[in-house]
Amino acid sequence: MAPAAAAEHVLKRTLKCEEQFGALYTGGRIATPANATWFMAPCGEDVAIVDIQSGKVVANVEGDGDIVTSVAVSQDGSRGAVASRTLVVRSVSLTGLGSKLAANQGSSASSSLEVERTIRAGTVPATAMEFDATGVLLCTGFADGLVRVWDIERGYCTHNFRGHEGAIRAAAFHPNPKKLELFTGSEDTKLRAWDLSARKCRKTLDLHDGVLTSIAFLPDASALVTVGRDKMLNIVDTKRLRLTKSLPAYEVLEDVAVVPARSGLPGSERATGKFVCVTAGERRALRVWDPESGKQLFEEEPEDANATVVRGDGSEGSENVVFQQLISLPNNRFMVVVSDTRLVIRGSSELAIEKQMIGYNDEVIDMRMLPALDPEETPSRELVVASTSPQLRIFNTETRDCKLLYGHADVILAVDVSTSGKYIATASKDHAVRVWGAATMQ
Repeated sequence: MAPAAAAEHVLKRTLKCEEQFGALYTGGRIATPANATWFMAPCGEDVAIVDIQSGKVVANVEGDGDIVTSVAVSQDGSRGAVASRTLVVRSVSLTGLGSKLAANQGSSASSSLEVERTIRAGTVPATAMEFDATGVLLCTGFADGLVRVWDIERGYCTHNFRGHEGAIRAAAFHPNPKKLELFTGSEDTKLRAWDLSARKCRKTLDLHDGVLTSIAFLPDASALVTVGRDKMLNIVDTKRLRLTKSLPAYEVLEDVAVVPARSGLPGSERATGKFVCVTAGERRALRVWDPESGKQLFEEEPEDANATVVRGDGSEGSENVVFQQLISLPNNRFMVVVSDTRLVIRGSSELAIEKQMIGYNDEVIDMRMLPALDPEETPSRELVVASTSPQLRIFNTETRDCKLLYGHADVILAVDVSTSGKYIATASKDHAVRVWGAATMQ
């Protein structure tokens, strides 16, 4: 018998990567420009620039050898700042980012951004940073309570403020750049107003009994809103610097956003003033408030109230998962940053979930491509992933959207799918095997 042709024996095959679902956010606060079409996020020692629409990392800032502690972006999106545990602040030019966003819409590749200036900022890590409206001044707040203001274009410190007795957790310049005022909140529970012209503290307000976590201005800058872990929402007159209203929220609050009352948010039609406040915190539910009447206008159902989360020490619980940041997006939408590294896009109508991105998958244990129910009409785009989490993750490989299926009480060890694409089977360390309907996701 004649020997088989050599062409029939495939000894080696090389595959080219088309898409990669890598880490894009590992924890901490993220930063966006005023138009909020992309965001800058800490990603271990690096920083990722992520396009919100596609969910892809379009650029990155390489690390300097230690974990990133804070990031900031100017309102026009032309400049960014990165602080790490190396105690330096790096200024990054983002001027050409628009072309990178357009070029990377159909690609998973990302480019590295160059650092234009490095500043030795302090003796302890920076815990909060914020640009002013012009993008020239940068406020850095440190773990020891020190507040410094920098001319980031020239690279020198313009102001050095002491007074806080705890780590700085929030900072905000007055929206009007002609009013050289800076407001900072700290773990010492106090809000301080700094006069940059006089180089002194105008006033110290003792507003909270817990950590002050966020500061947000009303669009007309007539007042600002602060929230904290003492479960209170406070409104401060920015001209007289006095507390005008204090609202009990009955939950630990991590962030607040102020939007026009006629924004289409649920309950906003009952607002008595021009603006409403949206809060995020430990309940894992967004809430809409009327600052004029002091009433709650809307509260959504808490997210996955019965979900179990496995912590790093092996214990179980759900109380550690909180909504830690709230960012206003165009068209009255929001992006909620969750402490388990999820980034969730919410629409204005009933604050429903439009898209969910996973910042960090940790260790991937098993995965399967889910066959399309009708492969002739729709190609398969859904990837089923089991990682070191009790939740099953189903990624849309085209939109980067991710659905989470809750049910297991411990890490999922194995996953498989039926050839018809109708069912998904999972096995977990909780000694349970579950069969899910692919169409219903239940």
